[in-house]
Amino acid sequence: MPAALLRPLLLAALAFGVVAAPAAAQSQDGRGGIWISRDEVQRLPVGGPAWSALSQRADEPLGTADIADQDTEHDVTTFAAALVYARTNSSRLRQKAATGIMDAIGTEKGGRTLALARALMPYVLAADLI
Repeated sequence: MPAALLRPLLLAALAFGVVAAPAAAQSQDGRGGIWISRDEVQRLPVGGPAWSALSQRADEPLGTADIADQDTEHDVTTFAAALVYARTNSSRLRQKAATGIMDAIGTEKGGRTLALARALMPYVLAADLI
């Protein structure tokens, strides 16, 4: 299997609990994640230009989910909503991220591997964060 396909498939398997997450991503209190733990998220700053840009992106409309389109921005906006939710506990942004993830299911049909590889990871990480 090409390496370009293996990584997204492994991340998807991790997200759905098919295989165990690597030990480095797990914490003893069970608050670990695929990419970052809840404790690490809580230590991130909520001010400055990077935070402002992320918050602004999280508040933008999701648009239409289309994983088959490699140029879509839906995945990035969904991920931004999940990141801001993870730091602020905004139920509105959690729901927005969850809706974005669910809307994306099945939209990969007919697309190229490149489009799937670009879009899948933000959805997997967003799911892990919420």
